[in-house]
Amino acid sequence: MKSLAVLIFFFLLPISGLAQTYQFSTYGLDEGMFDKFTYTINQDQQGFLWIGTGIGLCRFDGKEFENEFNGDSIPSIIAHTSLLDSKGRLWFGHENGLLSVYQDGAFRLIEPSDNHRSKITAIREDESGNILVLCQQSGLLVIDENLNIIHERDPENPEDPFADKFLYDFQITPEGNLLVGTQNGLSIFRYNEDLESYIHTGTLPALQYLGVQELVCSIHEDEYLAGTADEGMFRITGTGYDPEGYQVEKIGLGTGIEYANISSIVFDGKRRVWVNSLSEGIYRFDLDENGKLGASLLFNVENGLPNAYVNQIFVDEEGNQWFSSPGNGIAVLRDQAFTFYNIWEDEADTDVSAVHVDGDTRWFGGTGRIVSVRGGGNGTFSYLDRSNGLPNDAVTALYTDEQNNLYIGTEKRGLYRKKAGSSRIAPLLVSRNSLENNIHAIDGDGTILYVATNNGIYTLNPLTGERTFHTTANGLPHNKINDVLVARDGVVWIATLTPGLISVNSDKQFLISGKPKLEFKTLVEGKDGIIWAGSDRGVFQFDLNKDTLKHFGAEKGLKSDYTYAIAVDPRGNIWAGHRMGMSAINSDRETVRVFGRESGFNSDIRDNAVDLTSGGQMLIGSSGGVIQYDAYQAREDTMAPRLSIKAINIS
Repeated sequence: MKSLAVLIFFFLLPISGLAQTYQFSTYGLDEGMFDKFTYTINQDQQGFLWIGTGIGLCRFDGKEFENEFNGDSIPSIIAHTSLLDSKGRLWFGHENGLLSVYQDGAFRLIEPSDNHRSKITAIREDESGNILVLCQQSGLLVIDENLNIIHERDPENPEDPFADKFLYDFQITPEGNLLVGTQNGLSIFRYNEDLESYIHTGTLPALQYLGVQELVCSIHEDEYLAGTADEGMFRITGTGYDPEGYQVEKIGLGTGIEYANISSIVFDGKRRVWVNSLSEGIYRFDLDENGKLGASLLFNVENGLPNAYVNQIFVDEEGNQWFSSPGNGIAVLRDQAFTFYNIWEDEADTDVSAVHVDGDTRWFGGTGRIVSVRGGGNGTFSYLDRSNGLPNDAVTALYTDEQNNLYIGTEKRGLYRKKAGSSRIAPLLVSRNSLENNIHAIDGDGTILYVATNNGIYTLNPLTGERTFHTTANGLPHNKINDVLVARDGVVWIATLTPGLISVNSDKQFLISGKPKLEFKTLVEGKDGIIWAGSDRGVFQFDLNKDTLKHFGAEKGLKSDYTYAIAVDPRGNIWAGHRMGMSAINSDRETVRVFGRESGFNSDIRDNAVDLTSGGQMLIGSSGGVIQYDAYQAREDTMAPRLSIKAINIS
């Protein structure tokens, strides 16, 4: 019985042991970037992305890159760091110690004194609106709201608190003190009103001699995370300017980051944090209610990350994760809800033509082969093929009965069965009528199997062997039955060439007025007994309780009118499978989201090849393997599309 799965609010692990792949989109020279070396990413209030490259800045509108801007000429040199301040101004710190500020559509260049220029490593804004700029070897700059430099280090003063320090990053505490990461640990600086300068008050003993190259505020007040060069990540808590007032704890033990080289830590809301590990990849950590590290996932070159050398992470206003790297441009991971697997040992043939979930066992069918994955995330694999009795034919349907017997529908060779506990597959019903051997779908009610074929639909009682046939000879509108659905109320519906829904075990039907020419391809039952049907002309909602009909087609945003498979996720969204992608329908808002190449789809969804696990994961068969969708990992579309205007021409 295909229906909306019972909701269990926890995450199942991915299918362990499979070659899982996450789909990243990359942008480099071939996509129009001006340089493949990238160092910082930020976003302005109009929604444009700004990228600091090896030859200066460029702006990205989602389609095109540009590097010609109004205002002062800005350096054609690396911008290592950036900041969007409270006034909407974008600040960029360059390799040569200059600052570029983008305000009101034009750039202004800020030039410190010649003897105060070194690589800018961090930019922050204090509570007064002043901008504090950390220079790697020349200390601290302070710039007021009017873009005037009001403080810079005197290089002739050997007593300057920043003298002889290699400076990486800093944060401003609520009291106005500075925590500064250096090549020799984490130092504290207090502002002295009389001296009108900062005073070095000490270094945290637990971090002494460690290169602290990244420092971010945590989700809790007076708490910070520090990334080090080759010593992993630390949590720092405390207040004041006395090093003894701070506690330091190494975190991430046992996760793979114990000795990572970390240069970027980014919080993504209150329950997730992203951490880079140079030369390894990107770690994503879930956070518990106390902000402690929980489950982790490593994105590396083996599961889709284009390059392991990611130097900066940026999360845009829509929740997309962007990654900059030296030599490989930028990459973006737009949605981690989709995971792509090749479940076959033969990587050349990735096709998965049938999917069925039975408790904690997932069944997948291909041509002349079947694999079962038992135990959910434990990933115990069992392969069946022609040596077990399976014919050399595409598996088009899979179904298990209450005794755990497996029924196998094939494209041309009829119906087969594997009894529970056995590895042998035997023919159960192979007809002399080739049309009857062409099976599209199987469903059941606990006692009777319903088998959809090119010669109508037949029922089979596996215990008695009794069969009944439904064809055009006894009332069906057409013999080609593309899908069969046993609804929760016991009514059996079929998808065929007819302008509506037809039941084969009752007199119920729902015909569309005007009798349009339609071929229904796939069926699923949603909430409140509503039947959703995919066709060659879009997706239809049949509400038999209210006697209403809704239609979603390409004109309403569907990726394609032709639908091969349909499913309901735990949030109640309707998913339609197409060539090279899927569409998600929010029936309450009557909106449609489309997922195609930009989301990683590069294969075709197979007929009726979709099912849900008890944990709410949707498993989809495609020409490229298994696609797993986790509704609980998905981003909700909460923002309206932003209109970004570059220029207005008046003639």
